[in-house]
Amino acid sequence: MKPHKNILDYFIQNASKRPDKNVYIILKDGETDNTLEITYHNLLIDVKAIAVHLLKNTQTGSRALLLYEHAQDFIPAFLGCLYAGILAVPAYPPDPMRLNRSLPRLISIFKDAKPELVLTTAVNLALVDGLTSMYPEFKNTRWLSTNQTNKDLAQDWVYPDITENSLAYLQYTSGSTQNPRGVMITHQNLLDNQWVGKQLNQFSSDSIFAGWLPLYHDLGLMAYVIGTIYNDCLSVLMSPLHFLQQPFRWLKAISHYRATHNAGPPFGYELCVKHTLPEMRDQLDLSCWKIAGIGAETVSMKTIDQFSSYFKTCGFDQNVFRPTYGMAETVLYISGGMTYSKPLTISRKSLEKGLIVSSENNSPETQMLVHSGHAGEGFDIAIVHPETLERCDNNSVGEIWVKGNGVASGYYKNVSATRETFKAYIKDTREGPFLRTGDLGFMKDHLLYVTGRLKDLIIVNGRNFYPQDIETTAQSCHPAIRKGCCVAFSITIERTERVCLVLEIKKNKMTQLNPDQVIKEILRSVTQWHDIEIYAVILVHPDTIPKTSSGKPQRSLCKKEFTEIKLAIIHEWHHHISPPSTIHPTSKAISLKEKQKKFVYEEIKQWMKHRIHEIISIDIKEISDDDLFEDLGLDSSRSVSLSFQLKEWLGYEIHPFILYQYKTIDSLATYLVENVLFKG
Repeated sequence: MKPHKNILDYFIQNASKRPDKNVYIILKDGETDNTLEITYHNLLIDVKAIAVHLLKNTQTGSRALLLYEHAQDFIPAFLGCLYAGILAVPAYPPDPMRLNRSLPRLISIFKDAKPELVLTTAVNLALVDGLTSMYPEFKNTRWLSTNQTNKDLAQDWVYPDITENSLAYLQYTSGSTQNPRGVMITHQNLLDNQWVGKQLNQFSSDSIFAGWLPLYHDLGLMAYVIGTIYNDCLSVLMSPLHFLQQPFRWLKAISHYRATHNAGPPFGYELCVKHTLPEMRDQLDLSCWKIAGIGAETVSMKTIDQFSSYFKTCGFDQNVFRPTYGMAETVLYISGGMTYSKPLTISRKSLEKGLIVSSENNSPETQMLVHSGHAGEGFDIAIVHPETLERCDNNSVGEIWVKGNGVASGYYKNVSATRETFKAYIKDTREGPFLRTGDLGFMKDHLLYVTGRLKDLIIVNGRNFYPQDIETTAQSCHPAIRKGCCVAFSITIERTERVCLVLEIKKNKMTQLNPDQVIKEILRSVTQWHDIEIYAVILVHPDTIPKTSSGKPQRSLCKKEFTEIKLAIIHEWHHHISPPSTIHPTSKAISLKEKQKKFVYEEIKQWMKHRIHEIISIDIKEISDDDLFEDLGLDSSRSVSLSFQLKEWLGYEIHPFILYQYKTIDSLATYLVENVLFKG
């Protein structure tokens, strides 16, 4: 079944049989008339030369951080690491235009992996001095360029001392719910999961892939870099940037090269529909498309139906859609393989209670779910109650647990997280160890349905709400809202869970935006479909919601920016907050305004010290005007509580997270005196 012990052997065998075969075709600008063809023979020389080059600077078993923008540079470097027995750590180079967004994640990966080498291109190497001067974390690590390696070094390559159980690379998670963690992928994990992918998708040497996904991401890396070699087929690749500029380029490449197996997240298919004019479809013949993988985020029936309907005249068949499910912790694949079929219609209110009750009609009281296929060969999927750790009933939602050879060995140098995530056992039967995916779902007729993320679940008044459902409703209710750029999360206000929405506005809608009308539509739609009260709606500038490397909104980070008042706000609305013209200050506020500023300033400080004393039981004498609130022990819920009490005391509207902006008693009191009580 798997005759070789690692991917190196597959590469060597393929190169010896057909050295002049193209294994990768790079669309340098996304167009089919400007390409770079890479044969097995030429690639193998580059890979061996890079491996020798690396071992002149470090040793087998060390780690190398990979920072490359382009496939023609990334692929030889990644394979060169494997050929040297060095752990590759794929990442994306920081965006010079958005360092505040891209650098923190890179630095966190760097600190966790502690690489001996950083590999990049000669062009990027020229920028290292500036980067290391600003960020000392990078200073004491050797940086190497690999795209100009002397090819003569290839003759010095020797087979590395590795086994099936040797680590091949570290795949860092997307960081959508926590700081990135390095998943340890062995050579055996890699081959086992490639076998699963082959069975689920009917890959063969005749397959042709066309892709735009980033190669440092698990789907791009496993499907297009490793999968191409494992299946001895061809990959046609373009950069994510070129796809996002013109999504039609992907469809054009599929049509031109007769690509048979192509995959992407739902938003990729949605962009193709949105940005392909009707007359452009005349250029396409998509009848070659045999498998259309769709996953990496929740799949909706609407996405599949719209794409299928729009491109039906191009020969696209809806039956080629294959919803899939997987994650970095299983290398890539977990389930899939089943043709898209009629979605399952269930009761929305029952789902909120964690129960699955089928329904025959489509209405605001029902919800349609698309399956993610059956378990891949060698995988066992269990649906488990996340608190009792017992198997759920057949008609109940629980956490998705997975075991099998494709599951990785754990997180790099993180014993506690490995134990928590990879070593779970079902309580009543002691079956295990299972991987806890952190996703919620259920099995029906041997098919997996994913309903949401456990840690993102919103619980209000005992009802369970999946943020992606609320997001879908909110972003579809008004044309000014950017699709795929909406985040729903909950915060605790006065010991009660409240729902918040952050939504990006389209650039071309900014000048004529009526924010009150947009918010009115959001509130109307969400209330109608979900019967839930919204606490806050925040409209923000385009391209400002934080996202993962795969383009998914980061709910936890967006929530953090909301609480710290760091969002790029256009307009905001809060429940129970009246417009400024209708605010009536309390007698306390009126009495304060009748005093001199300096006395008001002191009174506010004394009030705050007494409240902090009551909240955290600290001696008033120990509270300084310049102490940071977080140093005093005020967590987010306590900070919000204090701001609420302050609002009630003053009778003026105060942002619930104002203590994150004005971090001391002194700075907050100064702000209130100068900008609230005595403003103007």
